[in-house]
Amino acid sequence: MVDAGLLQEAIDRFNRPPYYADYKPAIVDPDALFETHYCVEMAENFYDSEPEIPTDLLDTWDFDDPKCKETWRSMRADYEPQRLALNNWQEIYVDGNWGLTQKKIDFLACKTLKDYCDKDNRVFGAYYNNDIYIYI
Repeated sequence: MVDAGLLQEAIDRFNRPPYYADYKPAIVDPDALFETHYCVEMAENFYDSEPEIPTDLLDTWDFDDPKCKETWRSMRADYEPQRLALNNWQEIYVDGNWGLTQKKIDFLACKTLKDYCDKDNRVFGAYYNNDIYIYI
């Protein structure tokens, strides 16, 4: 399920068109799309932060201890909404970055779209100024 508030926050960061109105999923055929278009830039956001172990437990903390494992599981469950709101890393895929070629960028973007296009409510698209913007 898509958290509309977090989606809106991510889109608002750009503070410019395009506008992803009504959050309607795009119907995308990745192969057809990349026959006539190329990927200018692709960014992958990572939301992999974890809760911090309370300082009063640090001295006795042991991940092999079942009680600590259960406490950690509970802490992670409580932390999940905050984790999804904190983007702690962004990897940019663009021609020349990390030695990537335009062909490799197009391949990665097409593969990413193929991986997510079959999932309902996960791909959002907008067309602006002869460009196609896709938000997954």
